[in-house]
This record gives sequence, structure tokens and C-alpha cells, in this order.
Amino acid sequence: ANRGEIAEGYLAERKATGRTVKDFAHEMVKVHQELLNQSTSFREKNNVALDTTHEEVSERIEESHKDLTELNDKKPGKDWDREFLDNQVNDHEEMLEQLQKAEQATTDPSLKEFIAKQSAGVQKLLTRAKDLKDKKAESD
Repeated sequence: ANRGEIAEGYLAERKATGRTVKDFAHEMVKVHQELLNQSTSFREKNNVALDTTHEEVSERIEESHKDLTELNDKKPGKDWDREFLDNQVNDHEEMLEQLQKAEQATTDPSLKEFIAKQSAGVQKLLTRAKDLKDKKAESD
């Protein structure tokens, strides 16, 4: 998920037309890169392998590729910015829901702590994306 969000963020830094959307995209890349680094460190420290065959994981990867392709093919403009923000709200809501399920499913304290940190970063971006989406809707 982090890799997909980083790719979408880089695309938005290039294609978004609104300054606030570009700024959000930059913030999104930064936060997701930090989350990815934390994830990599946790996996290495705890000898955890990624299971990309798990249904939820493979669906998330497929959805991320689809979103990236659609955004890449779409002409820049207000509609592009709006679609990007819509995607970010949806993506971060789904990601947060999956993290919360994972946190509830584990009894391992270090894993719970790791998931809580990931959730905090995702929540921060979700709140910002919703705020920008609402402001864009008001100004349109």
C-alpha cells in the first residue's frame, strides 16, 4: 500500500493543478516513505515475509495499479485533482480499516505498537485528504 501511495503521490506532484493538492501529494510521499521504512525495519527485525498472495494484499496491489493508470491517463485539471483526492480518501479509509482489523487480531505487543504507528500516519493523511476534498467542493 505504501509503495502504491508513493507512486500516486509522485504522479500528483507532477499532474495536479492546485497548489494545495501538490503540497498534499508531497506530504503523502514523505509520510508513506516513512511508513514504508518503518515497515521494512519491522519486517527485517522480526523476520517477517510479505505475503502478496493473500487476497486482501493482492486486491490492494491491483487497485493501486488501476488507480495509478487511470490517473496517469487522465488530463490534468480540476477534475484530475478532485479524482485524486477522492481516491486518497477512499484508499486511506480502506487502509486504516485493514490496519485496525490487524491490530485487533494480534496479541503481540510489538506488532500492536507497530500497527498503531502505521495507523497514526494513515489517519493523518486521511484527515488531510478529507479536509482538502471538502474545501475543493466548497470552492467549485
